[in-house]
Amino acid sequence: RAFSRLDEKRSESFDLEIAVERSIQLVQEQLRIDNMQLHVEPSQGPFLVTGHPNQIEMVLLNLLNNARDAIKKDRAQAPHAPKKEGRIDVEIRADGQDQVRLRVSDNGPGITAADFDRIFDPFFTTKPVGKGTGLGLSITQGIVKAMGGQIAATNTETGACFEVKLPRAPDPKVG
Repeated sequence: RAFSRLDEKRSESFDLEIAVERSIQLVQEQLRIDNMQLHVEPSQGPFLVTGHPNQIEMVLLNLLNNARDAIKKDRAQAPHAPKKEGRIDVEIRADGQDQVRLRVSDNGPGITAADFDRIFDPFFTTKPVGKGTGLGLSITQGIVKAMGGQIAATNTETGACFEVKLPRAPDPKVG
């Protein structure tokens, strides 16, 4: 219901940490059922950004669900191997004085070199037919850009990492 109340004309200053907490609450039980650990790095917030809290929650839900799906896919490709415990890490940090960095990383298979240039393209998906529209990362990128930010993907030693950088909103208590 929260996503249906988006008002594209009105932006507001909000605490990114609270939006992240709300998104995590929505997926926590599903991750537990899928035997995946979610580790949220304690942050030194608040981290105020300007935009639509519901939209940034949608961004995070998409990144968390993609991480979960990648780990599940990795497990399915080796059905007789011991089940690797899935792990998703979420971190919010100040990135200098003017930016906030939100990082979501997983211990899935990572992103193939062939897919890197296309992952943000509309309708591109690595999921089987009927399992994904290929719009999630494209919409995510659009939301992040509309907030004046950037999103990038990298592979780490253990999986994939998506990093969102957003400009900080002025603190209303200062000034």
